[in-house]
Amino acid sequence: MKILVTGGTGFIGSHVVEHLLSENHEVRCLVRSRSALRWLSGKSVELAVGDILSERTLRTAVRDTDAVIHIAGLIKARDYREFSRVNAHGTLNLAQACIACGTRRFIFVSSQSAAGPRRNGTPLTEDQPCKPVSLYGKSKLLAEKYLNSLRESLAITIVRPCTVYGPRDTATFPIFKLVKRLGIKVNIGGDIILNAIYVTDLARGIVASLSPQAQGRTYYLVSRERYSMESIFSVIEEATGVKAISLRLPYPLLFLAASLGDLYSNLLGSTLSLNLKKLPELRGAFWVASPRRALRELGFQPEVTLERGIALTVRWYEKQGWL
Repeated sequence: MKILVTGGTGFIGSHVVEHLLSENHEVRCLVRSRSALRWLSGKSVELAVGDILSERTLRTAVRDTDAVIHIAGLIKARDYREFSRVNAHGTLNLAQACIACGTRRFIFVSSQSAAGPRRNGTPLTEDQPCKPVSLYGKSKLLAEKYLNSLRESLAITIVRPCTVYGPRDTATFPIFKLVKRLGIKVNIGGDIILNAIYVTDLARGIVASLSPQAQGRTYYLVSRERYSMESIFSVIEEATGVKAISLRLPYPLLFLAASLGDLYSNLLGSTLSLNLKKLPELRGAFWVASPRRALRELGFQPEVTLERGIALTVRWYEKQGWL
């Protein structure tokens, strides 16, 4: 197939591109004029310069493709308007470009944040109602709603990954940095229980969703296992060889840190990862979903254990000089 990938220069997208190439697909990547192409360097990939907010460039990028895998989006923004402009309206623009150009297959990489956490340990299933708690999650759910309105014109599949980690990731890197460089592991009050997936496993799952039986379906791409943050820190300690000190961060102190993050953003116009908009996702809760539909319909299940995945990630960070 000839496939357009958005977000191909990023963490998840670059691994998806590599997996597509390994299966002999022809890959075109939508990139902005200022995009860093480090992870695409040396790969047999066609580049289409454009933006998901530009209808003209989208039609050029989509033309003559068999499918689109849409990964690009904002994970940090100053307000809901900015989130929804890119994550929701940008997705709608791309889907409409597909319809206009005759591209029938559309894979949307949403997020578990679109569904929200559980207040008990029962895993979410795809048929249960979504209750996002963050602006990011709400913008991803709005994108899903836009796509659902186009299902008669476009063969859409929605995938919702859980927490993703692995080489090239900057979002979870601070956790590794805390342990390796400062010897600290942070407990943010009520411990979070979550699924976690290694990035190459996620890339396989996304590519598997191109199969015809996935049309019109939504899937959680998550690990079978669930982990506490304490257990994840323990695995990172083992991989780094550092015995870290546990630092408990009560919710009032976390709230203060998030408030300072917002103040910094307002003053300098740069959004930090910890802010009041992100805070609802960090409170003690169960970020767990069921992998059963993906296993049953796609034959997909993660292969990389947490221990091996974290060890591989630490080695990569060290090789790159990040740790």
